[in-house]
Amino acid sequence: MLRKKILLTDDAELLQALESSFFRRVGFTLLVADSGERVFEMIEEQDPVLAILTVGMPDRQGDAICRRVKKDAILRSTPIILVVDAGREDVASFCRETGCDDILCRPIDSQQLLTAACRVLNIVERGGPRVETRFPVLCGRDPRKLQPSWVLNINAGGLFVEIDRLHPVNTLVTLEFTLPGHTSSIRCKGRVAWVNHPEWIKNSSLPSGMGIQFLDLTEEAALAIREHVEKKPSDG
Repeated sequence: MLRKKILLTDDAELLQALESSFFRRVGFTLLVADSGERVFEMIEEQDPVLAILTVGMPDRQGDAICRRVKKDAILRSTPIILVVDAGREDVASFCRETGCDDILCRPIDSQQLLTAACRVLNIVERGGPRVETRFPVLCGRDPRKLQPSWVLNINAGGLFVEIDRLHPVNTLVTLEFTLPGHTSSIRCKGRVAWVNHPEWIKNSSLPSGMGIQFLDLTEEAALAIREHVEKKPSDG
């Protein structure tokens, strides 16, 4: 039987994002630890299905706790998501070396958090409408050499890009695009969540391309995307 405990660092943003999520509605219990040492103790005692830890707060160094957990022969299988401040690529790069299962950037968007948690837990997410669309986007691993391509669908958590140059799942990419009807461009980091490769098509209704999860949207960008999605008929 699936253990239904999610452990959080005592963080108002995290609590707010998860309190109203479907995890509460389907019976998950949220456990809160008020210090790094307590996080480790609760992972030992409660055996949570997931731990979401913040980085950069006094006595709540999620990166150090993550490294400690992942080196423990018994606890290392505990999935851990680390939350870092937006724009701190140096911190995010350091955090990846801890063995964490995913990284999210502040400000915490509830849809992005839900998407990441569902991916780590191998749960099919049923929230967030996806809408068909078509507008240009620049995408690539090197922020200085982005490839022109097209967005074919989008929701609050990510988008699908029709593109020839494919990257492996979990590759970090830079996205730059302007939503239809807007004048301000959006530039953010993304993670390749899945790939529609010509030799192994996962979704026959889509061309070669990548499904990309947003990682560090600003509050203004996240709001603009949600408004764009709500204005168009959804596709499931």
